[in-house]
Amino acid sequence: MNKSKLTKYRLTPMKQGPKIFITFISIIIIGIAGFIFLYPKSPLYLLTEECPPIEFPMEGDALNLTDFNGFNISNWGEPGVYHNGIDFPINPNNWTGILAVADGTVTKIEESGNTYAGGKIMFNVYVTIARGWTVKYVIEPMATTEHENQLQRDNIYVIKGQEITKGDRIARLLCTGEEYSHLHFMLEMKNTVVCPYLYSSPAAKAIYEYLSTTYNKTICCTCPDADGCTQ
Repeated sequence: MNKSKLTKYRLTPMKQGPKIFITFISIIIIGIAGFIFLYPKSPLYLLTEECPPIEFPMEGDALNLTDFNGFNISNWGEPGVYHNGIDFPINPNNWTGILAVADGTVTKIEESGNTYAGGKIMFNVYVTIARGWTVKYVIEPMATTEHENQLQRDNIYVIKGQEITKGDRIARLLCTGEEYSHLHFMLEMKNTVVCPYLYSSPAAKAIYEYLSTTYNKTICCTCPDADGCTQ
C-alpha cells in the first residue's frame, strides 16, 4: 500500500475524534441550558414574564366584606411578624365566591394548620398566572368541626393542573359563624411576597381604595407606624 494513503487512513479517526467530542459537549451544554431555563424554580425561568393586571378576588366586590387588613401590617399575630397578604373577612350571612384574578394554571392545592387560630385548617390554592408569578388563595373558614372542614373541601371547585380563566369561581368561602372567616390573598413574585394592590387592574384598585377608606386602613404598608399598619 502506498505510504501516503496509509498515513491518510491513520489520521482520519484522529480528526473525527475532536469533532465528536465537541458535538457531545455542545449537546450537554444545550441540555443544561434548556433545563435551567425551563425548570420552574430556576432564576432564568422566573425572570421571563411580567405580571398581568390582576382583578379583585372576591365575588360581590366589597359588598360581602365586613373588614379589611392590608399587606405588611406589623406585629401580625406576634411581635416582629408582618402580614404577608391581604385579608378579606366575609359577611356572616353569606358564603362568598372566590374568583380567579387572572388566567392561569392551578399548580397546587393543600391543607395546613393555622397556628394563629388554634390549628384550624386553612385550604391553600396556588395558581401560576405568569412565569415567576403565583397567586395564593388561603381560604380560612375558621371551621371548628370536621363536617365544616369537609363542606369547605367540597366548595373548592378546581383541581391541580386545571387551566382557569379570569373571573372563574375557583371556590366558595364557607361562613361558619366563627369570627373572622376570611380569604388571605397573596401574590408572589419569584417566591417573594409582594402587595397585590400594586399589580391590580384599575377596577380592582378602586375596590381596594374603597375598603381602605371605609375601614381606615392602609392597603400596602411601608412604614410600621403608619395609620392602619400595626395590629
